[in-house]
Amino acid sequence: MDWDRVIYNGTVVNDDGMQRADIYIRDGRVAAVTSERLPGTVGEATDASGRYILPGLIEQLYAAHCAAAC
Repeated sequence: MDWDRVIYNGTVVNDDGMQRADIYIRDGRVAAVTSERLPGTVGEATDASGRYILPGLIEQLYAAHCAAAC
């Protein structure tokens, strides 16, 4: 599998709580969130060590804003 971008070593915050994980992005969308390395080539890699990652937060805030104001 080819990945457009992988964000490694971040602390992912989502509905399930927090976990140290990598986020794999393909075609502009989050394809996988896992603590295991996945095979494949990576177009861009970002080291997120010591940082929190909140996948989907912008989309959720935008949807909530549009529901109230659009």
